[in-house]
Amino acid sequence: MGDLDERLELLSEKSVVETTDPPTTMALSGSPVPLADSAGTGAAVNEQPGEAPVPSTRAAKWPRSILFIIGNEFCERFCYYGMRTVLTLYFLYYLGFSEDSAVSSYHAFIMMAYITPVFGGALADGSWGKFKTIFVLSVVYVMGTAVMSITAIPGATGADPPSPWGAYLGLFLIAVGTGGIKPCVAAFGGDQIDQGGDGVDNAAVARMVQSYFAAFYFAINGGSFVSTLVTPKLRADVSCFGRDDCFPAAFGVPGLLMLIATLIFLAGRKQYKMKTPTRNVTADFAGAVWLSMKHRLCGGRSRVRYPHMLDAANKKYGREFIEDVKSALGVMWLFLPLPIFWTLFDQSGSRWTVQATQMKTFSMGDLGEFRPDQMQAANSLLILLFIPLFERGVYPIFEKMGVPLHPLFRMTFGMLLCAVSFVLAAVIQMHIDSDSVVQVPTASGNTSMVRFLNAGADAVNATMVPDTLSVSLPSGGVTAYQPFVAGILTFGWDGLLPQPTIDITLSAGAVYTVVMYAQFAAGSAADSILIVSDVFDREGHSAPVATSRVSLVNAAPSVGNATLFSQFAVGELNLVVPFKTASSWSSGKLEPGQQTIEISNGTAGTLIQKEMELINGADYMLVLTDAGDGVALNSYIAVGGGSVSILWQLPQYAVMTVGEILFSITGLEFAFTQAPESMKALLQAAWLLTVAVGSFIVIVVAESKLIDDQASEFFFFAGLQAGVSLIFAVMARVYSQKRRRHTAGLDDRGDSEATSLLIPSKIEG
Repeated sequence: MGDLDERLELLSEKSVVETTDPPTTMALSGSPVPLADSAGTGAAVNEQPGEAPVPSTRAAKWPRSILFIIGNEFCERFCYYGMRTVLTLYFLYYLGFSEDSAVSSYHAFIMMAYITPVFGGALADGSWGKFKTIFVLSVVYVMGTAVMSITAIPGATGADPPSPWGAYLGLFLIAVGTGGIKPCVAAFGGDQIDQGGDGVDNAAVARMVQSYFAAFYFAINGGSFVSTLVTPKLRADVSCFGRDDCFPAAFGVPGLLMLIATLIFLAGRKQYKMKTPTRNVTADFAGAVWLSMKHRLCGGRSRVRYPHMLDAANKKYGREFIEDVKSALGVMWLFLPLPIFWTLFDQSGSRWTVQATQMKTFSMGDLGEFRPDQMQAANSLLILLFIPLFERGVYPIFEKMGVPLHPLFRMTFGMLLCAVSFVLAAVIQMHIDSDSVVQVPTASGNTSMVRFLNAGADAVNATMVPDTLSVSLPSGGVTAYQPFVAGILTFGWDGLLPQPTIDITLSAGAVYTVVMYAQFAAGSAADSILIVSDVFDREGHSAPVATSRVSLVNAAPSVGNATLFSQFAVGELNLVVPFKTASSWSSGKLEPGQQTIEISNGTAGTLIQKEMELINGADYMLVLTDAGDGVALNSYIAVGGGSVSILWQLPQYAVMTVGEILFSITGLEFAFTQAPESMKALLQAAWLLTVAVGSFIVIVVAESKLIDDQASEFFFFAGLQAGVSLIFAVMARVYSQKRRRHTAGLDDRGDSEATSLLIPSKIEG
């Protein structure tokens, strides 16, 4: 969702931009623009005087095979992002992981998915070729989705809680599949386009490439946007296998889309252009670096001295290739601080999703309740809105003002905006925590806390002895919790002579609700009142994460065993409550939001349904009473919860998305323009590895448990990103100066351009 590093990976594919005209690179929107110079400043490559254009004698043809690739990409991205969207809540709600363990497991999967592209690229370039690599690893991918869906069936891997082995195996197969095909699909699509040559309209080829970029990009965004809306609904709004949620469907439907993606890809096999692998750049790159290090460390005093350490590999790998290795390493050096950005960014699918579960959701009418994990769709939607805005609005405005936003400056600013988004997340978390610190009734010493609740149809006036406290409650009325001395409390009904009473035994330190559910009649005191012991079993007075709780009180003589059902239970919900008893709070956990509570009498069918808006962290007492020929169900808040709207997450998503556009698109374009022709795919893999390292950092922080407070952790990551941004700015300045010196013999830009990659400067004239 919003990962532009993979959505725009096609920018780094050499094969889709080569023509016989001067090289061009494609903007996401607009016309082809000149390829940036070797320093990445955006200066056009000069045409040689007198150079005649190649005559065009035939038009380039749009290959039908690309349609199969675009269809494949839409379905595959639907699968990947759909499964990833519900993954954190799967760990929390189904496997019973703690919040930190769920976050760590989520990021371990992300890390694997971004390490495996190195191996997929090596297979495609070195032995199997792109078609075989994509097909074989897609089959592995489908197997992984099947394992995830099947092992999510209750009982498939044990119970209370289920064993996570199925999730680990399935996610490993998915990571191998999605990561392995990641560097291949866009390049394979580029291979299908006629790259020009004598007798081909190269301008038409450039337009075709641009159209392919746009179609591929929107297939990715379309698949991710739809899936992040659909799969949370499959998880929460569908019941299956005796549970009130359905993770088998939430994993199975994306898995079906991946199967369709594989079949679509296979259907076009007779129309694809296949390229035989030549040189395995990844293996040769590693070999050259290893040989050079071995010569430096083990060559002894007799070793030959080279101007550069890598020159030791010239003889085996060729001087031109070694020069490319040097250039690639220079760009990789600049990649070193980048993982911190992904450390923050990918938490939108873990920590931010957990944060969303602590917030108040809203109803979407006929579409049902908006679910916390659906909030991740905001990133995909904002990406679709913001990219045209920046490409056609923001960047041109700055250019007209004479203040071009150079690549490394944009990346630095994007990293700072990422830090700002986490400051916003921290502020929201502080409000959530403050709002969720609830006042749980507690009694101490030789006292008890008691409240009185009139669930009957008539008003009640009563007096308590020995405290001589009078209570006057209309139907449905409830008092606040009040302290009473432990011992015998005599409850007497006023207005009747002689005054009927009942003795209530109060234990020291206990909390009670006295439920009056029927009008008093002579000799029926015990049949008019119910004493409920409120055991709230909370930790530190804080609201439970992502839950509301209900306790069902059966005060209906006509209902022998009341059974409560809700479609949105957290874990198992099996509340069967005999007459004159109440269920515990811990057994009635529900997801916050709009709920339909259904009460039945054993196998006699539904007695009553009640629509409720549950606040996160609140405890509700549901009292079932007889009413005429039927029953009534009334709800009373025992403990208040949080009420911070989930829509308050939109600002942090918006700021993060702008930072992503400035950082990720620019970073890919920068890596493309700075990479030697032979190393473009390798630098793409290096870029993806920064995402893997970012997830590894999240795992270390989560598992170390050094920061207990979530708001403080958000502030920590924001400060870390801000500090790393400053380090990156210094590194970018050094890099720009080195590039200036390297290209000093090729152009005469002067010292004022030394940092043009980083600092926007006013253009004279």
